[in-house]
Amino acid sequence: MRGLGALVLPLLTFGCQKEAPAGADAKEALNLILISLDTCRADRLGVYGAARGNSPRLDAFAQECAVFTDCWAQSTSTGPSHRSLFSGQFVHRHGMHDNYFTEAPYTLAGVLAGAGWRTAGFSGGGYVRKKYGLDQGFEVFREPAGQPYTRDLPEVLPVAREWLAQAVAEPFFLFVHGYDPHCPYWPPEPWRSQYAGWYQGALDARDKCGRQDFEPLIRSGEFGAEERRYVSDLYDAAVASADDQIGRFLDELRARGLLERSLVVFLSDHGESLGEHDWVGHTRMWEEQLRVPLMIRFPGGEHAGRYDDPVMLVDVFSTVLGALSVPAPEGAQGIDLMPRLRGGAPLPAERLRLAQFGARESLRLDARWKLTTRSVKGVLTERELYDLQADAGETRNLYATAEGREVFDRLYARYQEWRGDTQAQDARHRGRRVEVETSEEDAAALAEVGYAGAAAGGSDED
Repeated sequence: MRGLGALVLPLLTFGCQKEAPAGADAKEALNLILISLDTCRADRLGVYGAARGNSPRLDAFAQECAVFTDCWAQSTSTGPSHRSLFSGQFVHRHGMHDNYFTEAPYTLAGVLAGAGWRTAGFSGGGYVRKKYGLDQGFEVFREPAGQPYTRDLPEVLPVAREWLAQAVAEPFFLFVHGYDPHCPYWPPEPWRSQYAGWYQGALDARDKCGRQDFEPLIRSGEFGAEERRYVSDLYDAAVASADDQIGRFLDELRARGLLERSLVVFLSDHGESLGEHDWVGHTRMWEEQLRVPLMIRFPGGEHAGRYDDPVMLVDVFSTVLGALSVPAPEGAQGIDLMPRLRGGAPLPAERLRLAQFGARESLRLDARWKLTTRSVKGVLTERELYDLQADAGETRNLYATAEGREVFDRLYARYQEWRGDTQAQDARHRGRRVEVETSEEDAAALAEVGYAGAAAGGSDED
Protein backbone atom coordinates (compact mmCIF):
# COMPACT_ATOMS: atom_id res chain seq x y z
CA MET A 1 0.00 0.00 0.00
CA ARG A 2 1.28 3.47 -0.78
CA GLY A 3 2.20 5.59 2.20
CA LEU A 4 -0.53 7.64 3.79
CA GLY A 5 1.23 10.99 3.80
CA ALA A 6 -1.21 13.88 3.93
CA LEU A 7 -2.35 15.82 0.93
CA VAL A 8 -1.93 19.50 1.57
CA LEU A 9 -5.20 21.44 1.47
CA PRO A 10 -5.30 24.88 3.04
CA LEU A 11 -8.76 25.93 4.17
CA LEU A 12 -10.31 27.43 1.08
CA THR A 13 -12.28 30.62 0.93
CA PHE A 14 -14.24 31.87 -2.03
CA GLY A 15 -14.92 35.37 -3.15
CA CYS A 16 -18.26 36.67 -4.28
CA GLN A 17 -20.75 34.30 -5.85
CA LYS A 18 -20.34 33.81 -9.58
CA GLU A 19 -23.22 34.69 -11.86
CA ALA A 20 -25.85 32.01 -12.39
CA PRO A 21 -25.05 29.24 -14.88
CA ALA A 22 -25.69 30.28 -18.44
CA GLY A 23 -27.24 26.97 -19.47
CA ALA A 24 -29.80 26.49 -16.71
CA ASP A 25 -31.63 28.20 -13.89
CA ALA A 26 -29.32 28.54 -10.87
CA LYS A 27 -31.71 26.61 -8.63
CA GLU A 28 -32.03 23.75 -11.11
CA ALA A 29 -28.48 23.41 -12.47
CA LEU A 30 -26.94 20.08 -11.54
CA ASN A 31 -23.55 19.60 -9.98
CA LEU A 32 -21.06 17.37 -11.80
CA ILE A 33 -19.06 14.83 -9.78
CA LEU A 34 -16.51 12.88 -11.84
CA ILE A 35 -14.64 9.98 -10.22
CA SER A 36 -11.64 8.64 -12.13
CA LEU A 37 -10.21 5.37 -10.79
CA ASP A 38 -6.86 5.13 -12.54
CA THR A 39 -5.84 1.86 -14.25
CA CYS A 40 -9.16 0.06 -13.68
CA ARG A 41 -9.94 -2.42 -16.44
CA ALA A 42 -13.64 -2.90 -17.04
CA ASP A 43 -13.67 -6.68 -16.75
CA ARG A 44 -12.62 -6.63 -13.09
CA LEU A 45 -15.94 -5.06 -12.03
CA GLY A 46 -18.97 -7.24 -11.47
CA VAL A 47 -21.20 -4.99 -13.55
CA TYR A 48 -18.85 -5.67 -16.48
CA GLY A 49 -18.83 -9.42 -16.01
CA ALA A 50 -16.21 -10.14 -13.35
CA ALA A 51 -17.06 -13.44 -11.66
CA ARG A 52 -15.27 -12.41 -8.49
CA GLY A 53 -17.03 -10.09 -6.08
CA ASN A 54 -14.56 -7.21 -6.45
CA SER A 55 -17.07 -4.38 -6.65
CA PRO A 56 -20.30 -4.83 -4.68
CA ARG A 57 -20.68 -1.10 -4.04
CA LEU A 58 -20.16 -0.05 -7.66
CA ASP A 59 -22.32 -2.94 -8.85
CA ALA A 60 -25.18 -1.66 -6.69
CA PHE A 61 -24.57 1.90 -7.85
CA ALA A 62 -24.68 0.70 -11.45
CA GLN A 63 -28.33 -0.24 -11.01
CA GLU A 64 -29.03 3.51 -10.89
CA CYS A 65 -26.73 4.39 -13.79
CA ALA A 66 -26.48 4.44 -17.53
CA VAL A 67 -23.81 1.76 -17.92
CA PHE A 68 -21.85 1.81 -21.16
CA THR A 69 -20.59 -1.71 -21.74
CA ASP A 70 -18.23 -0.99 -24.65
CA CYS A 71 -16.13 2.07 -23.84
CA TRP A 72 -12.66 2.69 -25.25
CA ALA A 73 -10.03 4.93 -23.68
CA GLN A 74 -8.17 7.37 -25.95
CA SER A 75 -4.78 6.46 -24.54
CA THR A 76 -3.19 3.77 -22.41
CA SER A 77 -1.39 6.27 -20.23
CA THR A 78 -2.73 8.61 -17.59
CA GLY A 79 -1.81 12.06 -18.89
CA PRO A 80 -3.00 11.80 -22.49
CA SER A 81 -6.17 9.93 -21.49
CA HIS A 82 -7.20 12.57 -18.97
CA ARG A 83 -6.43 15.31 -21.49
CA SER A 84 -8.85 13.62 -23.92
CA LEU A 85 -11.40 13.33 -21.11
CA PHE A 86 -11.09 17.01 -20.24
CA SER A 87 -11.01 18.32 -23.84
CA GLY A 88 -13.23 15.94 -25.80
CA GLN A 89 -10.39 15.59 -28.31
CA PHE A 90 -8.41 12.70 -29.71
CA VAL A 91 -4.73 12.60 -28.83
CA HIS A 92 -3.52 13.76 -32.25
CA ARG A 93 -5.59 16.94 -31.84
CA HIS A 94 -4.88 17.89 -28.24
CA GLY A 95 -1.20 17.05 -28.75
CA MET A 96 -0.40 15.26 -25.50
CA HIS A 97 0.94 12.16 -27.24
CA ASP A 98 3.06 11.36 -24.23
CA ASN A 99 3.08 12.49 -20.62
CA TYR A 100 4.22 16.08 -21.05
CA PHE A 101 2.74 19.52 -20.47
CA THR A 102 0.13 20.69 -22.95
CA GLU A 103 -2.14 23.69 -22.91
CA ALA A 104 -5.59 23.15 -24.41
CA PRO A 105 -7.74 25.80 -26.11
CA TYR A 106 -10.47 24.83 -23.63
CA THR A 107 -11.17 22.25 -20.91
CA LEU A 108 -14.25 20.81 -19.25
CA ALA A 109 -13.44 22.68 -16.04
CA GLY A 110 -12.86 25.92 -17.94
CA VAL A 111 -16.09 25.68 -19.90
CA LEU A 112 -18.11 24.98 -16.75
CA ALA A 113 -16.33 27.71 -14.78
CA GLY A 114 -17.21 30.16 -17.53
CA ALA A 115 -20.84 29.04 -17.33
CA GLY A 116 -21.04 29.62 -13.57
CA TRP A 117 -19.94 26.34 -11.99
CA ARG A 118 -17.43 26.22 -9.16
CA THR A 119 -14.63 23.85 -10.17
CA ALA A 120 -12.32 21.79 -7.97
CA GLY A 121 -10.03 18.87 -8.72
CA PHE A 122 -8.39 16.48 -6.26
CA SER A 123 -5.75 14.29 -7.84
CA GLY A 124 -3.74 11.27 -6.80
CA GLY A 125 -0.71 12.85 -8.47
CA GLY A 126 1.47 10.98 -10.93
CA TYR A 127 0.77 12.56 -14.30
CA VAL A 128 -2.45 14.26 -13.18
CA ARG A 129 -0.59 17.32 -11.98
CA LYS A 130 -0.32 21.04 -12.59
CA LYS A 131 3.09 20.60 -14.18
CA TYR A 132 1.45 18.59 -16.99
CA GLY A 133 -1.33 21.13 -17.51
CA LEU A 134 -4.16 19.00 -16.15
CA ASP A 135 -5.24 21.65 -13.65
CA GLN A 136 -6.26 23.93 -16.50
CA GLY A 137 -9.65 25.51 -15.86
CA PHE A 138 -9.95 24.41 -12.22
CA GLU A 139 -10.50 27.13 -9.65
CA VAL A 140 -9.11 24.79 -6.99
CA PHE A 141 -6.72 21.95 -7.80
CA ARG A 142 -4.92 19.86 -5.17
CA GLU A 143 -2.29 17.22 -5.74
CA PRO A 144 -0.04 15.32 -3.31
CA ALA A 145 3.19 16.86 -2.13
CA GLY A 146 6.32 14.80 -1.51
CA GLN A 147 6.57 11.05 -1.81
CA PRO A 148 5.11 8.66 -2.80
CA TYR A 149 4.39 10.26 -6.16
CA THR A 150 0.97 8.63 -6.57
CA ARG A 151 -1.78 8.36 -3.98
CA ASP A 152 -4.90 6.28 -3.53
CA LEU A 153 -8.46 7.26 -2.69
CA PRO A 154 -8.03 6.90 1.10
CA GLU A 155 -5.79 9.97 0.89
CA VAL A 156 -7.57 11.89 -1.85
CA LEU A 157 -11.18 11.58 -0.74
CA PRO A 158 -10.70 13.23 2.69
CA VAL A 159 -9.39 16.33 0.93
CA ALA A 160 -12.39 16.38 -1.39
CA ARG A 161 -14.67 15.95 1.63
CA GLU A 162 -13.03 18.91 3.32
CA TRP A 163 -13.75 21.05 0.28
CA LEU A 164 -17.38 19.90 0.17
CA ALA A 165 -17.78 20.57 3.90
CA GLN A 166 -17.14 24.27 3.36
CA ALA A 167 -20.68 24.76 2.09
CA VAL A 168 -19.45 25.23 -1.44
CA ALA A 169 -21.85 27.20 -3.57
CA GLU A 170 -23.73 25.11 -6.10
CA PRO A 171 -23.56 24.21 -8.87
CA PHE A 172 -20.03 22.82 -8.79
CA PHE A 173 -17.81 20.45 -10.75
CA LEU A 174 -15.85 18.12 -8.50
CA PHE A 175 -13.16 15.87 -9.99
CA VAL A 176 -11.72 13.09 -7.80
CA HIS A 177 -8.89 10.80 -8.93
CA GLY A 178 -6.99 7.95 -7.26
CA TYR A 179 -4.39 5.36 -8.28
CA ASP A 180 -5.59 2.42 -6.17
CA PRO A 181 -5.28 -0.41 -8.79
CA HIS A 182 -2.06 1.03 -10.27
CA CYS A 183 1.22 -0.71 -9.59
CA PRO A 184 2.98 -1.38 -7.33
CA TYR A 185 0.26 -3.91 -6.57
CA TRP A 186 0.14 -3.75 -2.79
CA PRO A 187 -3.41 -3.02 -1.62
CA PRO A 188 -4.32 -2.44 2.03
CA GLU A 189 -5.60 -5.01 4.45
CA PRO A 190 -7.90 -6.81 4.81
CA TRP A 191 -8.21 -7.10 1.05
CA ARG A 192 -4.59 -8.11 0.45
CA SER A 193 -4.82 -11.16 2.68
CA GLN A 194 -8.32 -12.05 1.56
CA TYR A 195 -7.34 -12.14 -2.08
CA ALA A 196 -3.65 -13.01 -2.15
CA GLY A 197 -2.76 -14.43 1.26
CA TRP A 198 -2.41 -17.88 -0.33
CA TYR A 199 0.84 -16.98 -2.13
CA GLN A 200 4.02 -18.41 -0.62
CA GLY A 201 6.41 -17.78 -3.51
CA ALA A 202 9.43 -15.51 -3.89
CA LEU A 203 7.89 -12.55 -5.74
CA ASP A 204 7.86 -9.39 -3.63
CA ALA A 205 5.25 -7.24 -5.35
CA ARG A 206 5.74 -4.23 -3.09
CA ASP A 207 8.50 -2.75 -5.24
CA LYS A 208 7.52 -4.08 -8.67
CA CYS A 209 6.00 -1.68 -11.17
CA GLY A 210 5.98 -1.47 -14.92
CA ARG A 211 7.93 -2.95 -17.76
CA GLN A 212 11.36 -2.36 -16.26
CA ASP A 213 10.51 -4.61 -13.30
CA PHE A 214 8.34 -7.31 -14.84
CA GLU A 215 9.90 -7.87 -18.25
CA PRO A 216 13.13 -9.38 -16.86
CA LEU A 217 11.05 -11.73 -14.69
CA ILE A 218 8.94 -12.79 -17.66
CA ARG A 219 12.00 -13.42 -19.85
CA SER A 220 13.79 -15.40 -17.17
CA GLY A 221 10.79 -17.59 -16.43
CA GLU A 222 10.51 -16.32 -12.85
CA PHE A 223 7.06 -14.90 -13.57
CA GLY A 224 5.20 -18.18 -13.93
CA ALA A 225 1.53 -19.11 -13.69
CA GLU A 226 1.50 -18.81 -9.90
CA GLU A 227 3.06 -15.33 -10.01
CA ARG A 228 0.60 -14.22 -12.67
CA ARG A 229 -2.29 -15.36 -10.52
CA TYR A 230 -0.75 -13.62 -7.50
CA VAL A 231 -0.37 -10.27 -9.29
CA SER A 232 -3.89 -10.60 -10.72
CA ASP A 233 -5.26 -11.29 -7.23
CA LEU A 234 -3.44 -8.29 -5.78
CA TYR A 235 -4.89 -6.15 -8.54
CA ASP A 236 -8.40 -7.44 -7.77
CA ALA A 237 -7.83 -6.68 -4.09
CA ALA A 238 -6.93 -3.10 -4.97
CA VAL A 239 -10.12 -2.79 -7.01
CA ALA A 240 -12.09 -4.13 -4.04
CA SER A 241 -10.46 -1.63 -1.69
CA ALA A 242 -11.24 1.24 -4.06
CA ASP A 243 -14.83 -0.01 -4.41
CA ASP A 244 -15.23 0.26 -0.65
CA GLN A 245 -13.86 3.82 -0.63
CA ILE A 246 -16.10 4.93 -3.50
CA GLY A 247 -19.12 3.30 -1.88
CA ARG A 248 -18.54 5.21 1.35
CA PHE A 249 -18.18 8.46 -0.59
CA LEU A 250 -21.41 7.83 -2.49
CA ASP A 251 -23.17 7.13 0.83
CA GLU A 252 -22.05 10.52 2.09
CA LEU A 253 -23.25 12.26 -1.06
CA ARG A 254 -26.61 10.53 -0.72
CA ALA A 255 -26.92 11.45 2.98
CA ARG A 256 -26.24 15.12 2.20
CA GLY A 257 -28.76 15.18 -0.62
CA LEU A 258 -26.04 15.88 -3.16
CA LEU A 259 -26.60 12.69 -5.12
CA GLU A 260 -30.02 13.90 -6.24
CA ARG A 261 -28.65 17.31 -7.21
CA SER A 262 -25.73 15.97 -9.20
CA LEU A 263 -24.66 14.18 -12.33
CA VAL A 264 -22.21 11.50 -11.12
CA VAL A 265 -19.75 9.91 -13.54
CA PHE A 266 -17.53 6.95 -12.74
CA LEU A 267 -14.81 5.89 -15.18
CA SER A 268 -11.19 4.88 -15.60
CA ASP A 269 -8.53 6.41 -17.84
CA HIS A 270 -7.15 3.07 -19.07
CA GLY A 271 -6.89 -0.58 -18.10
CA GLU A 272 -3.98 -2.90 -17.37
CA SER A 273 -2.33 -6.02 -18.73
CA LEU A 274 -1.76 -8.59 -15.99
CA GLY A 275 0.31 -11.16 -17.85
CA GLU A 276 -1.66 -11.20 -21.09
CA HIS A 277 0.67 -10.85 -24.05
CA ASP A 278 3.56 -11.39 -21.61
CA TRP A 279 3.06 -7.85 -20.36
CA VAL A 280 2.34 -6.39 -16.93
CA GLY A 281 1.33 -2.73 -16.97
CA HIS A 282 -0.01 -0.48 -19.70
CA THR A 283 1.27 1.85 -22.52
CA ARG A 284 0.35 -0.69 -25.21
CA MET A 285 -2.84 -1.02 -27.27
CA TRP A 286 -4.39 -4.33 -26.22
CA GLU A 287 -8.06 -4.53 -25.32
CA GLU A 288 -7.43 -5.16 -21.62
CA GLN A 289 -5.70 -1.77 -21.57
CA LEU A 290 -8.26 0.09 -23.69
CA ARG A 291 -11.62 -1.16 -22.41
CA VAL A 292 -12.70 0.90 -19.41
CA PRO A 293 -15.81 1.34 -17.27
CA LEU A 294 -18.11 4.29 -17.92
CA MET A 295 -21.19 4.80 -15.75
CA ILE A 296 -23.32 7.93 -15.45
CA ARG A 297 -25.94 8.47 -12.75
CA PHE A 298 -28.67 11.05 -13.23
CA PRO A 299 -30.91 12.24 -10.37
CA GLY A 300 -33.55 9.68 -9.55
CA GLY A 301 -31.75 7.04 -11.59
CA GLU A 302 -33.10 8.48 -14.85
CA HIS A 303 -31.78 6.79 -18.01
CA ALA A 304 -30.53 3.80 -15.96
CA GLY A 305 -29.80 0.71 -18.01
CA ARG A 306 -27.13 -1.01 -20.07
CA TYR A 307 -26.02 0.51 -23.35
CA ASP A 308 -23.93 -1.62 -25.69
CA ASP A 309 -23.14 1.20 -28.11
CA PRO A 310 -19.50 1.77 -29.17
CA VAL A 311 -18.50 4.77 -27.05
CA MET A 312 -15.28 6.43 -25.92
CA LEU A 313 -13.99 8.53 -23.07
CA VAL A 314 -13.80 11.39 -25.54
CA ASP A 315 -17.63 11.35 -25.56
CA VAL A 316 -17.87 12.22 -21.86
CA PHE A 317 -17.02 15.88 -22.50
CA SER A 318 -19.92 16.61 -24.86
CA THR A 319 -22.30 14.30 -22.99
CA VAL A 320 -21.99 15.96 -19.60
CA LEU A 321 -22.15 19.41 -21.15
CA GLY A 322 -25.27 18.32 -23.01
CA ALA A 323 -26.80 17.01 -19.79
CA LEU A 324 -26.02 20.34 -18.09
CA SER A 325 -27.38 22.39 -21.04
CA VAL A 326 -24.00 23.99 -21.67
CA PRO A 327 -22.86 24.26 -25.31
CA ALA A 328 -19.75 22.27 -26.21
CA PRO A 329 -16.88 24.11 -27.93
CA GLU A 330 -16.46 23.67 -31.65
CA GLY A 331 -13.24 21.65 -31.39
CA ALA A 332 -14.70 18.74 -29.41
CA GLN A 333 -14.55 15.44 -31.30
CA GLY A 334 -16.64 13.20 -29.09
CA ILE A 335 -20.40 13.03 -29.43
CA ASP A 336 -23.18 13.97 -27.04
CA LEU A 337 -24.74 10.69 -25.87
CA MET A 338 -27.79 12.39 -24.37
CA PRO A 339 -29.99 11.82 -27.46
CA ARG A 340 -29.21 8.11 -27.15
CA LEU A 341 -30.00 8.12 -23.43
CA ARG A 342 -33.29 9.89 -24.10
CA GLY A 343 -34.46 7.04 -26.30
CA GLY A 344 -32.73 7.73 -29.59
CA ALA A 345 -31.41 5.09 -31.97
CA PRO A 346 -28.29 3.13 -30.98
CA LEU A 347 -24.98 4.38 -32.32
CA PRO A 348 -23.88 2.69 -35.55
CA ALA A 349 -21.41 -0.17 -35.18
CA GLU A 350 -19.30 1.43 -37.92
CA ARG A 351 -17.96 4.23 -35.80
CA LEU A 352 -14.33 5.34 -35.74
CA ARG A 353 -12.71 4.74 -32.37
CA LEU A 354 -9.16 5.83 -31.85
CA ALA A 355 -6.43 5.51 -29.19
CA GLN A 356 -2.82 6.63 -29.13
CA PHE A 357 0.20 6.74 -26.87
CA GLY A 358 3.64 7.76 -28.04
CA ALA A 359 4.37 6.11 -31.38
CA ARG A 360 1.57 3.56 -31.07
CA GLU A 361 -1.93 4.01 -32.38
CA SER A 362 -4.96 1.76 -32.48
CA LEU A 363 -8.24 2.19 -34.30
CA ARG A 364 -11.53 0.46 -34.94
CA LEU A 365 -14.02 1.25 -37.68
CA ASP A 366 -16.50 -1.50 -36.86
CA ALA A 367 -17.23 -4.21 -34.30
CA ARG A 368 -14.90 -6.73 -35.91
CA TRP A 369 -11.55 -5.36 -37.01
CA LYS A 370 -8.89 -3.66 -34.90
CA LEU A 371 -5.77 -2.06 -36.39
CA THR A 372 -2.68 -1.22 -34.35
CA THR A 373 0.39 0.55 -35.69
CA ARG A 374 3.73 1.90 -34.58
CA SER A 375 5.33 4.71 -36.53
CA VAL A 376 8.68 6.46 -36.57
CA LYS A 377 8.80 9.95 -38.08
CA GLY A 378 5.51 9.34 -39.85
CA VAL A 379 6.52 5.99 -41.35
CA LEU A 380 4.70 2.84 -40.21
CA THR A 381 7.20 0.35 -38.79
CA GLU A 382 4.70 -2.11 -37.27
CA ARG A 383 1.25 -3.17 -38.46
CA GLU A 384 -1.21 -5.43 -36.65
CA LEU A 385 -4.71 -6.56 -37.54
CA TYR A 386 -7.00 -8.50 -35.20
CA ASP A 387 -10.42 -10.02 -35.76
CA LEU A 388 -11.95 -9.31 -32.35
CA GLN A 389 -15.04 -11.38 -33.06
CA ALA A 390 -12.97 -14.51 -33.66
CA ASP A 391 -9.93 -13.65 -31.52
CA ALA A 392 -10.93 -11.46 -28.59
CA GLY A 393 -7.58 -12.06 -26.90
CA GLU A 394 -5.63 -10.61 -29.86
CA THR A 395 -3.38 -13.63 -30.23
CA ARG A 396 -3.21 -13.82 -34.06
CA ASN A 397 -1.89 -10.88 -36.06
CA LEU A 398 -3.70 -11.34 -39.38
CA TYR A 399 -1.54 -8.77 -41.14
CA ALA A 400 0.82 -11.69 -41.72
CA THR A 401 -1.72 -13.09 -44.23
CA ALA A 402 -2.53 -11.76 -47.69
CA GLU A 403 -6.21 -11.44 -46.80
CA GLY A 404 -5.32 -9.62 -43.61
CA ARG A 405 -3.11 -7.14 -45.42
CA GLU A 406 -5.93 -6.35 -47.82
CA VAL A 407 -8.32 -5.67 -44.93
CA PHE A 408 -5.70 -3.58 -43.11
CA ASP A 409 -4.85 -1.48 -46.16
CA ARG A 410 -8.52 -0.85 -46.96
CA LEU A 411 -9.45 0.22 -43.44
CA TYR A 412 -6.29 2.22 -42.87
CA ALA A 413 -6.91 4.12 -46.11
CA ARG A 414 -10.36 5.10 -44.80
CA TYR A 415 -8.77 6.33 -41.59
CA GLN A 416 -6.14 8.33 -43.47
CA GLU A 417 -8.88 9.90 -45.59
CA TRP A 418 -10.68 11.00 -42.42
CA ARG A 419 -7.47 12.46 -41.04
CA GLY A 420 -7.01 14.43 -44.21
CA ASP A 421 -10.59 15.69 -44.14
CA THR A 422 -10.22 16.91 -40.54
CA GLN A 423 -6.67 18.29 -40.82
CA ALA A 424 -7.78 21.92 -40.94
CA GLN A 425 -9.92 21.50 -37.81
CA ASP A 426 -7.02 19.78 -36.05
CA ALA A 427 -4.78 22.75 -36.79
CA ARG A 428 -7.42 25.24 -35.64
CA HIS A 429 -8.14 23.53 -32.32
CA ARG A 430 -4.78 21.95 -31.54
CA GLY A 431 -3.32 22.05 -28.03
CA ARG A 432 0.07 23.64 -27.42
CA ARG A 433 3.02 21.79 -25.96
CA VAL A 434 4.97 23.64 -23.30
CA GLU A 435 8.48 22.51 -22.47
CA VAL A 436 8.78 21.73 -18.76
CA GLU A 437 11.88 20.14 -17.31
CA THR A 438 11.33 17.00 -15.26
CA SER A 439 13.53 17.04 -12.17
CA GLU A 440 15.70 14.04 -11.34
CA GLU A 441 13.59 13.52 -8.21
CA ASP A 442 10.35 13.46 -10.20
CA ALA A 443 11.86 11.17 -12.85
CA ALA A 444 12.98 8.71 -10.18
CA ALA A 445 9.57 8.82 -8.52
CA LEU A 446 7.82 8.21 -11.84
CA ALA A 447 10.15 5.30 -12.62
CA GLU A 448 9.11 3.71 -9.32
CA VAL A 449 5.51 3.65 -10.52
CA GLY A 450 6.32 2.20 -13.93
CA TYR A 451 7.10 5.25 -16.06
CA ALA A 452 10.71 4.68 -17.05
CA GLY A 453 12.18 7.36 -19.32
CA ALA A 454 10.12 10.15 -17.78
CA ALA A 455 13.11 12.44 -17.49
CA ALA A 456 13.21 12.70 -21.26
CA GLY A 457 9.46 12.65 -21.76
CA GLY A 458 9.79 9.07 -22.88
CA SER A 459 6.93 6.66 -23.30
CA ASP A 460 8.32 3.35 -22.09
CA GLU A 461 8.84 2.43 -25.72
CA ASP A 462 11.03 -0.20 -27.31
